[in-house]
Amino acid sequence: MLSGDLLTVHRGERPVLNAVDIDIMPGRVTAVVGPNGAGKSTLINALTGRLPLVGGGVEIDGRAIGDFSRLEIARRVSVLQQQFQTTFAFRAFEVVAMGRAPHERLEKRMTAARIVEAAMSAAGVDHLADRAANQLSGGERQRVFLARALAQIMPLEESSPRYLLLDEPTASLDLSHQRSTLAFARAAAASGIGVLCVLHDLNLASRFADQAIILADGATAAAGKPADIFDAPTISSVYGDDLSVFPDPETGCPVILPRGLGMDTASMPADASLAALARQAAQIGATP
Repeated sequence: MLSGDLLTVHRGERPVLNAVDIDIMPGRVTAVVGPNGAGKSTLINALTGRLPLVGGGVEIDGRAIGDFSRLEIARRVSVLQQQFQTTFAFRAFEVVAMGRAPHERLEKRMTAARIVEAAMSAAGVDHLADRAANQLSGGERQRVFLARALAQIMPLEESSPRYLLLDEPTASLDLSHQRSTLAFARAAAASGIGVLCVLHDLNLASRFADQAIILADGATAAAGKPADIFDAPTISSVYGDDLSVFPDPETGCPVILPRGLGMDTASMPADASLAALARQAAQIGATP
């Protein structure tokens, strides 16, 4: 288990993560949700030792993270960051193979190649192996980097648990690629990997996650199974909107939707609101 206990991180004097507890269990998908600035990406960086902690601690399978070298951590925990770029024309196979860097002194090239092929197959990008990564579509490139993250933690043999941390893996993807990305996360969990997904879409978290944590202003607003914590009062208080929550008729998972606009806003003539915006823009432009 990858666990964080009372994780506290400050930016200057301001707390950006405040006494947050989290357990990432092998074989489960844990979703972290919350508004922008809630501390979701900070939580991932704290869990991997990339940020200094003001309080709390991180353990990997019962051992303090400080007891591991950076290479040992990289062999057990991989992170898919929000931003990924391929400036040079590396082949997709080469991009995924970069994930094996922490293991290069422990395995032969043929072994590494087989693991890279297996990771690409699992991510559904084996057919892209010889394509230049910087010429792929956004969805294809996303899956190539998912394969690289998976390749990084695939063991040479069955041994200690592995953990895959995905920071907003569905951002900027269409519905089909969102679904395939989270299906990949579920398949990784089914293979015994502990998966954490930072998500903005509450409905995706509701459908795909086993456990969820709702962050607000760097603190835990709720934690548990999505069906237990995704209720209208909790979600509305965290997001500051009047939201409806009802069960999906097919799965029973909570579905979260905004309520209709208030009558005063809905009845406002479009030209009136546009005129107000135009006046504001003119005032800003006239300011020296």
